[in-house]
Amino acid sequence: MERRQFFGVTFLALTILSCADTLLSVQPAQGQTGKETIDALVKTLAGLQINKSGISSPQLAEVAKYIDYQTMAEQALGNKEWQQLNTTQRKIYLQSFKSLVEHRYYKRWHKIFSKSKIAYENEDKTATRKDNEIMVKTALSVDKDTKVVIWTLTAQQPKVINLAVDDRDILNKVQSRFQGKIARAGVPAFLAWLQNKAKQSSDTDEDNLSAEDNRQIHQISKSN
Repeated sequence: MERRQFFGVTFLALTILSCADTLLSVQPAQGQTGKETIDALVKTLAGLQINKSGISSPQLAEVAKYIDYQTMAEQALGNKEWQQLNTTQRKIYLQSFKSLVEHRYYKRWHKIFSKSKIAYENEDKTATRKDNEIMVKTALSVDKDTKVVIWTLTAQQPKVINLAVDDRDILNKVQSRFQGKIARAGVPAFLAWLQNKAKQSSDTDEDNLSAEDNRQIHQISKSN
């Protein structure tokens, strides 16, 4: 049940390659707006070519251009907990966090975005800068089903760091789970647990989504 409840939201918004340093060097186009970043990310996820061996490294690298995994991972953990990690632990955490997301959720994101349309509200009214972040409000629709999705991006060279689906905030949910694990078991045990979750996701046949996975996808797409 823990695997199914992990990141317990309708879908997760929202990639570290072989090492964290490689990922952090990937930059989006200069002068890109928040809307342009979201459009590019959605288009990339919708167009993923997925085969039995999974998603190719070049495709993962392309997705990584539009997600700030360092900021996302830090916020998911919380500043106090992040400061408890040494350099080696931070690298392990970042790699495991990214690996879990890309192996566990990229296929479901692909299914959602390949069948949906995104409408942007007036950015002058819905996109605001706060604490060096941009908020963009959108409506994600498939047929007659629509969900309100609020994206959070870094303000400088915008990259996605969070999204909330119908007021269900991803990072708040994840942070509560991560902090609870650390409080109960300590940092080493938490990292071991996260690495195990990432490995389980990597070993899972993504062509056989669980009933819970499909339920979450259908809440958005009403397909299959």
